[in-house]
Amino acid sequence: ALAALLDVRHVSEPVTFCGLSMGGYGAWQFRRRHASRLQNLILCDTRAIADSPEMAQTRNELAERVLTEGSQIVADMMQSKLFADTTLQNQPEIVEATRRVMLSTNPAGIAAALVGMARREDMTAALPSIDVPALVICGRHDVISRVEEMRTIAAAMPRAQFIEIADAGHMAPLEQPQPVNAAIRGSMQLLG
Repeated sequence: ALAALLDVRHVSEPVTFCGLSMGGYGAWQFRRRHASRLQNLILCDTRAIADSPEMAQTRNELAERVLTEGSQIVADMMQSKLFADTTLQNQPEIVEATRRVMLSTNPAGIAAALVGMARREDMTAALPSIDVPALVICGRHDVISRVEEMRTIAAAMPRAQFIEIADAGHMAPLEQPQPVNAAIRGSMQLLG
């Protein structure tokens, strides 16, 4: 879909793809299918591994529940997983805005995203072949995409730089926009 959008917009030069969380899963696939269209990669709080069979089953079951019970299940479940404790305490407006987005999202869309995540392929073996300049960003308190895991992703990619963001969880760019933006701006010279 992104490649088609770039075509419609007459963007022929390679792009910098920045993916946050599930957007990172999209980044992996864009790189796999359209490598020549990718100049740089920015991965924020994402994962390269596939779900375990147990996690995939849990996601599929949750997708069914969302379809019958609505979006609130996910909004209630995810709040404490998405944000660092400091964000939950000191930035309630960001937490509430994110909750409102989840609550207003069509349950069919949430269910489809859950099923898609459950079916995603493991990209770990492909990491050494991703030779574009890459910036890997992770919130220090991310309980979904943990710092150690994201460091491993960066270490496996030949031209990756890793940056940890203090006082942030899984939503680092939202929780700490200034440090994340500074990291991106600072790395743009390195990324080319």
